[in-house]
Amino acid sequence: MLKSKVLEILDRATYIPVIATDIFSGMDEENRHIRRLGFNQASNNRVIITSFNPTRTVYDIYEESNSRTRVAYKYIQEHFDKLKSGDVIDIEFIKGETKRPKVSEFVQGG
Repeated sequence: MLKSKVLEILDRATYIPVIATDIFSGMDEENRHIRRLGFNQASNNRVIITSFNPTRTVYDIYEESNSRTRVAYKYIQEHFDKLKSGDVIDIEFIKGETKRPKVSEFVQGG
């Protein structure tokens, strides 16, 4: 079974809900299909990201036109195994623009 996580990407006045999926976390039968599509199990492109703001799926982060969102996508691909559903990906914090990461509005009770 493929492994997916629901994440929040936050930036200045920006909220982007995404689902990140490791396309090689499944059974051998699934992995064979994924390899046949041309994906390389050893590459960073093994994590695809579906954004719902607007709805779009990306596996090559450089196809993302917004450079700030690209920072978040790269972080998700590089840290997928350490992330858990509900985690916040704070672009300002990743870029060193703030000293503390943002907290989900859901944790704050919003």
